[in-house]
Amino acid sequence: MQAEVAMRLSQIRQFERRDPFRPFRICVSDGAEYEVRDPNLLFIAANWVILNCFEANTELPSRSIYLEPLHITRVETIED
Repeated sequence: MQAEVAMRLSQIRQFERRDPFRPFRICVSDGAEYEVRDPNLLFIAANWVILNCFEANTELPSRSIYLEPLHITRVETIED
């Protein structure tokens, strides 16, 4: 189980560090999907992936989404 979590975090870190950065999507076990369009809005910790989200026409993040790595099922590139 720990190996799976470490692998998911490593995969997200790889997507976050791509140069040039390309937006990606994090999918979780309840069917929700979260788009990462700016790597500066993502924080990866040992037990959490935190994604800060903006609402329309705001300068500061209006909410943060805390994802447990255990529930992350897939990470994929967003094809625009």
